[in-house]
Amino acid sequence: MRDVTAVTDEMTQAAIYGQLVHAAACDPDVAELSFFGFRDDGLRTGFQAGLLRVDGTSRASAAAVSRAIADADRGCSGRVVRWRPGLEVVGANVAVGARKSAVTTRIAAGEDARATVCIRARGRSTSPSRCRTTKVEGLRPVSVSLDLARSATARVAVSVELAAESNRRRKTRVVKETVLRR
Repeated sequence: MRDVTAVTDEMTQAAIYGQLVHAAACDPDVAELSFFGFRDDGLRTGFQAGLLRVDGTSRASAAAVSRAIADADRGCSGRVVRWRPGLEVVGANVAVGARKSAVTTRIAAGEDARATVCIRARGRSTSPSRCRTTKVEGLRPVSVSLDLARSATARVAVSVELAAESNRRRKTRVVKETVLRR
């Protein structure tokens, strides 16, 4: 298995962890916050973003979390925000490229999703759509290519509907137009 997670430097990690503590302090529905992997994995094959390194020395995030907890003990320092479930697929991103009589769509998401990609030549009401459904693994972009008939017009509409695997009611729909380069 390959690692597809981008590496974050220690100062960025410290800032993110501190922000998490502050955000939790401002959400009355959050009772506890747990940092998975308090110490880095000793085999170095797993989690390497703990508050402590393998040798027990503190990362910058340990001090940031300590400061944020001290601040949080005095109450919310920002605006009180209640968590609400999302309505769309997390991190959905769609890019479209066209060449001759084929359209390639690159699809990415921050979570596992099912994507249905459809293309239709514009300007022809009788032109059928061509569709393909594929799985998109979180943080692993996929490309889907669909061919159009030779007689298709140069302008093409591409529709991508993503549905989150964890909750199919959370959907994101993207529609883009592109021009075939012949």
